[in-house]
Amino acid sequence: MSPASKSFPPVPDALRARNPLRYLKFYGPGAIIASVTIGSGETIFAARGGAIFGYALVWCLVLVSFLKAIQAYSGMRVVTLTGRHPVHYWARMKGPRAWFPFLLGIVALVIMASTFSALPKALATLVMQLFDRGPALPDYATQLNLVASAILVVCALLAIRSTYRTLELGQMAVILLFLLFIVASFLALRPDLGTLVWNALIVSFPEYPDWVRESYPAVALRPPWVEAMTFIGLIGGNSTDYMAYLSFLHDKQWGLAGRLTPSEEEEDFPPPETKEECAKGKLWLRAPLTDMLLSFSMVAMFSTIFLVLGASILAPSRLVPHASELLTVQARFLTELHPRLAPLYILGILTVFLGTIYGSFELQTRALYECRRAVAARWTKASIRNVRRFVVVYGVASGLLLIWTRWDPVSLFTPAILLSVLASGWWCFAMLWVDRRFLPKPYRMPAPLAAGLLVAGFVLTAFGAVSVYELLTQGS
Repeated sequence: MSPASKSFPPVPDALRARNPLRYLKFYGPGAIIASVTIGSGETIFAARGGAIFGYALVWCLVLVSFLKAIQAYSGMRVVTLTGRHPVHYWARMKGPRAWFPFLLGIVALVIMASTFSALPKALATLVMQLFDRGPALPDYATQLNLVASAILVVCALLAIRSTYRTLELGQMAVILLFLLFIVASFLALRPDLGTLVWNALIVSFPEYPDWVRESYPAVALRPPWVEAMTFIGLIGGNSTDYMAYLSFLHDKQWGLAGRLTPSEEEEDFPPPETKEECAKGKLWLRAPLTDMLLSFSMVAMFSTIFLVLGASILAPSRLVPHASELLTVQARFLTELHPRLAPLYILGILTVFLGTIYGSFELQTRALYECRRAVAARWTKASIRNVRRFVVVYGVASGLLLIWTRWDPVSLFTPAILLSVLASGWWCFAMLWVDRRFLPKPYRMPAPLAAGLLVAGFVLTAFGAVSVYELLTQGS
């Protein structure tokens, strides 16, 4: 059978069912994205955003979660319908060969270095606290860096033999564990849902309260919009995470994903346009749509809960997660219910962060694997094992280098995440181009989805551009 006539595989009965609950069996890749982003976006920056700005950023959280969901799904459609990752189409954009995949690869390398330094260092602060080793000790910084280095190396060794299935099952367990104790704390607080909904609908711009300026002058030195966008940029993941997300669809074999031979992947052929095949293709789209809706619902829920916990528990006590207390102050989310619940928080955080660091190696591997294949023809048949080895070596080396420079984890994350917000906006425009250029009319995005993707492109580009500008002009 020639590539031009390749048809969709039979559609599972679950996707043909009228009961949407039967689609839940297709939830998988989104669990990895949701759980990996929980480790940085929700536990650190959502709680920090709530502590600093209260409910003022709820509208932004809801908006960006929605726009990122559209961004991710636009790529999932292409992989499911064509069997090819969007980077292979982006390599054909006007300009220098594969300039956009190359740019996304550079962003991935920057994010990798910050991830593998900031997250181990944040977790190391909690471990030091458990052993009663405080910042007042003369050798605290050295011990902190040693613990962070050990965490990074252990996670890297585990990631060397990582497989998609073990990663998927492990990250689902992380989500379930975290869900149990955080939702319980949220419900016990009995938050004002009316105020929460009101702030989700009313646009307001972040400003530091006086107590933050007085008690945390280092935090107040950062422009409020940069602080807010660091939080928003991490919510739901970034462009690097989504490149990996799309790569995971090959493992699931939804539609044509993972069903093309290497030679077929190199061909430029659209999905078949017969009435029967179009119907099958659209039924297959229910799988990625279900996965996306569940994963981003989880992200929005966790982000909102941590923001509310930060606003309700940390802000009244005038506490902001920062530097040596990036994770320790959040223990109040459970100790407010009962002092003996502190070990449960520690167990949850250790599980989430170790899972995030471990999972990040595979996400970065998948993202760079796809970019590498698109950038150079000689890498089209490159082995993912070689890319994984590079990610482990580069991730550990860059992570250790930044860990031992003694930079603050928040400072490490900020430039990479703001750059990623900007790249996400460009991603949306690039996906519109792929949809119109390479997909036959019956498979193109419905008008509402295309309009939403266009809006996402403009909003994320504007957010990223303003944030990068404010970061560059900070203090000038």
